[in-house]
Amino acid sequence: MTAGKIVEYETYLNEVLREDLKHVLAQREQLCQEILELEQLKTVIELQEAELTKETLKTRVDLGYNFYAQANVTDTKYIFIKAGLGLFIQFTLEEATIFIDKKVELKVEKTLKKKEFRN
Repeated sequence: MTAGKIVEYETYLNEVLREDLKHVLAQREQLCQEILELEQLKTVIELQEAELTKETLKTRVDLGYNFYAQANVTDTKYIFIKAGLGLFIQFTLEEATIFIDKKVELKVEKTLKKKEFRN
């Protein structure tokens, strides 16, 4: 190998492959964050199912930029979940846990495919 080829390979490695790796790792981190949020939502739903006997639920709602407002929810049998593309779907608590399980399963598969692609 000549010195010119070595420099060419090093340049390709630093400018192309390392940038691609950063991009893939950022995508993987985003998927892991989404999975974590879904698991947290499932935990909240399970806690809510256990307290269905209460008539109202007192909670705080994030209005944006970490600005919260108190809220009283009178009908706690249903929940709206973001399905994607700005679309929210109303589910019963039982349906919501099934939906979350499926969504987590798909995201885990997607994460594993990205890991296989790298290897």
